[in-house]
Amino acid sequence: MEKILIIDFGSQYTQLIARRIREMQVYCEIVPFNKYSPGLLAGDVRGVVLSGSPCSVASPDAPRIDLSGKDVIRKLVILAREAGYAVEQDDVEKNLFIPSEYFEGEAADFISNVTHLDADFELKRQKAERED
Repeated sequence: MEKILIIDFGSQYTQLIARRIREMQVYCEIVPFNKYSPGLLAGDVRGVVLSGSPCSVASPDAPRIDLSGKDVIRKLVILAREAGYAVEQDDVEKNLFIPSEYFEGEAADFISNVTHLDADFELKRQKAERED
């Protein structure tokens, strides 16, 4: 049986995510992050959801969100390697919702571009919706 694995890092929404997946007639399992082992990815696992904790965002020493997607890709590569796949970050196709030019300059530049960012995101969302 094919399944989705949800690795739970303490999110308050893990059960809701699992229910939504199951409503689509897809089997899924929730695994606490401290019970994860590479063997869990073997077999019929077709996808992994990393369900995070709200505490990590509020922590002053927590890593900041990587909006470029590089951190997500790095984590996916780690999971793939744990499952026995030979993969590098350059092998992963990334489609960023936030253009790289938004990360250049000062914080004030980013804030002044937020309205443009919303418009760019909406256009990309609509395009993705049409392609489905």
